[in-house]
Amino acid sequence: MNRVVELMLEHAALRPRESLGVITMGQKHADRIDAAFRAALRERPELQDFFAEEAGPGRRYFIKNLERVQGDERDAIILTIGVAKRANGTVARTGFGPLNSEGGRRRLNVAVTRAKRRMSVVSSFGPHELTPGDPQTGTELLRRYLEFAQAQGEIDHVGRQQRSAELNGFERDVERALVERGIDVHPQWGFSHYRIDFALAHRERPGQMVLAVEADGDTYHNIRSVRDRDRLRQAHLERLVWRFHRVWASSWFADREGETDKIVKAWEQAILDTDPEPDPEPAVPQPSTEDAPVMVRRGPKPDVPVGLKTQEYTDEHFVGLCHWLMTDGLPLDREERITQALQEIGKRRGRVLVARLSRAIEIAQSLIDQEEN
Repeated sequence: MNRVVELMLEHAALRPRESLGVITMGQKHADRIDAAFRAALRERPELQDFFAEEAGPGRRYFIKNLERVQGDERDAIILTIGVAKRANGTVARTGFGPLNSEGGRRRLNVAVTRAKRRMSVVSSFGPHELTPGDPQTGTELLRRYLEFAQAQGEIDHVGRQQRSAELNGFERDVERALVERGIDVHPQWGFSHYRIDFALAHRERPGQMVLAVEADGDTYHNIRSVRDRDRLRQAHLERLVWRFHRVWASSWFADREGETDKIVKAWEQAILDTDPEPDPEPAVPQPSTEDAPVMVRRGPKPDVPVGLKTQEYTDEHFVGLCHWLMTDGLPLDREERITQALQEIGKRRGRVLVARLSRAIEIAQSLIDQEEN
């Protein structure tokens, strides 16, 4: 609630020519935000003109729940979820009221299309804390929208269950074995334009899929073109920081228990790879291998915090840091730049972190190329 009020006041101060709307899940949450906002506005008299009732239509603001938002459009919209996590860290799907009732998908569709210029989402939980469910409900659509927002609009990072066909006997047996081991299994999980046979969820964050399991028949994969296609698919998923495990029908029927153990082991390793790293040890400066020190000419170092969890760093943090490092003009390869960046933020090398830094280096190089031209 406090964050929503901060964003409202910030909008009035920085973008006074743009109209503003706040959309909540329920009326009680809307009332609480309105009360907190009016109290805060009394301390900011210079902003009161923006929120005055007599302001023109282009500057008027509103605070409404999603059941009352219909044709209203504003330049900027703040969508606030207003649902808290339970003690175990998950989110109850029953807490979203109108999204679970008939017309919930339509209501959410209306809410997320009211912004003409920019959309902000305020939530105390991420999409990974919300268990995937019935695709026909507004709550499942909200989970996907939060995933989309967290991925900063990259649709390739949004997954969902796509039960387009019944599982065969082999696939049903794999699913049964994994459920018996206490794993949250989602068959036929859609990711981008792919369908994964089984997506295995994080033990503590049921909406975060950490392992893709393909249950493949031997005859099907003896066809060369199909093998080549699946290698490309696996490579694409791994670039998107998924871990990948394949189980063959012949191996499964020969040793069901052993193959299940392999999947469980891969799942547990995938959880370790996606969990935050422990507090890093202080970085030890490495002695130079050069006969003489290299003079580095860089501008002011960007304000990038040291020692945060990987998910707490924004893309802007990483791009700014890599851009600053690369302005030294030295002919260093990507691995050396990644090592430099890790030392600057006091982090150890990890799969997710390296993938994000690699992408930041590509963006930073593109920016440098534009500056030179």
